[in-house]
Amino acid sequence: IVNSPILATNIQGNLDIVTGYRRIIAAKSLNLDRLQCRIISDSSLSSLECLLLNLHDNLAARELNEMEKAMVLSRLKKLLPEKDILYTYMRLLGLPSNEATFKRFVKMDRELDQNMKQLVSKGRISFQSAEKILDMNPDLRNYVLELFSLFTFNINQQAHLIDYMSDIIHSRKDSIADMTGEAEFRQISLNKNMNNPQKAKAIIQFFRDKRFPTLVRAEKEFKDRISSLKLFDGVRINYPPFFEGPFFRMEVLFKNGRELKKMTEQISRLEGLEDIVPPWHKKG
Repeated sequence: IVNSPILATNIQGNLDIVTGYRRIIAAKSLNLDRLQCRIISDSSLSSLECLLLNLHDNLAARELNEMEKAMVLSRLKKLLPEKDILYTYMRLLGLPSNEATFKRFVKMDRELDQNMKQLVSKGRISFQSAEKILDMNPDLRNYVLELFSLFTFNINQQAHLIDYMSDIIHSRKDSIADMTGEAEFRQISLNKNMNNPQKAKAIIQFFRDKRFPTLVRAEKEFKDRISSLKLFDGVRINYPPFFEGPFFRMEVLFKNGRELKKMTEQISRLEGLEDIVPPWHKKG
């Protein structure tokens, strides 16, 4: 070990680890019975100095994750004036030097339980998602954490899942527990032919179906209607998001103007084009 761990002797005469905890754990895992360390007396270093020594030791080797930054700021809050933290240490951690960000990070360290902190540290839950989870009622929070523990969702999927589940619990009588107990959900979670990204995508779609049942039916009906037109290869018709816009979009892939002219003539002769309307409009 090139950079030896630093230990401090406490009042009881025991040794506290100041820096190098992971190095010590690695040495123990290799069954080493001795490890060269630098030992200092506890009286020679203040709590702030120990914290800063540990911080700079880590920053010299790697970038801290968001949860680690929250832990650092929470501990600095007990030892330094807030203005000093904002001016010096927020910048050192690569964070914007404003009070709102500082309070947000301190809140995350103080209010997240150990399980959530580990999920954030491992990248299983984004820092932004963890903030949203904190605002949930305990029951819903447990269901979300269970899903995040079992399946790996990307940042966008996490945001969608949290929004869908939060909306569902406020707008529907059946609970999240009822939904996750349905055969359709169990089929997704237990399907051995699906990998984790496929399961995550299917779970997002499952809760989207529950949140927007009317919209999902409308999308299916519209896609079925477009499919019945038997469009040519290279031609695609898209609907506006949530069918809220007045315009549809047709995309046509072509090599040259002659091919485009031929394709548009063929498209104009297709039966059923007049039926391309929002799903809640009657045909004709």
